[in-house]
Amino acid sequence: AAVLASSRSPSEGAIWSSPSAARMLAIFLHGYTMDAEDLKPMAAALGLPAVIWFPRGPVAVPGRGRSWWPVDDERRSAQLRAGARDLHAEYPRGRSGARLLLRSLIEEVRAAHPGLPLFLVGFSQGGMLACETALLEPVDVDGLALLSSSRLASADWNQGKGLENMPVFVSHGRNDPNISFSAGEELRD
Repeated sequence: AAVLASSRSPSEGAIWSSPSAARMLAIFLHGYTMDAEDLKPMAAALGLPAVIWFPRGPVAVPGRGRSWWPVDDERRSAQLRAGARDLHAEYPRGRSGARLLLRSLIEEVRAAHPGLPLFLVGFSQGGMLACETALLEPVDVDGLALLSSSRLASADWNQGKGLENMPVFVSHGRNDPNISFSAGEELRD
């Protein structure tokens, strides 16, 4: 059964029911206007033999949850009126700070549990952060699961270290109103 850790730091607020049974580590990253707790039911349903962290994005979205970087809601709404989007040409302000937060957490998790494989699981904006961090930061990650995500900052990503030898699972629904299905296909490819 999964061991769920709620806070950003593995030493704060964790629920350690049986960490000795863990065979892997996972960090689940929520999407825009979500909160860390939103992904706990999905993680619990998977029944992974893992210690799992659910960090909270640093940006509060008033009345709606959290974000990993600021989002211009007026611009976003205008874009969505034209339909679901592919964000490959977007370079959001604050994404480097979000990467550094995730990098720090990865380092803390690795130090607390040496020798176990570590996977990043990200939903939407959290998937973009997971992929960007794996590409652009010197982190030790064993695999990615990117759910309903898009490419982001493609010129930067194309200069990254690549993911050729890393297992990557990409899943995207056909009826996502925010991120287009074709964006998910491009991320996969």
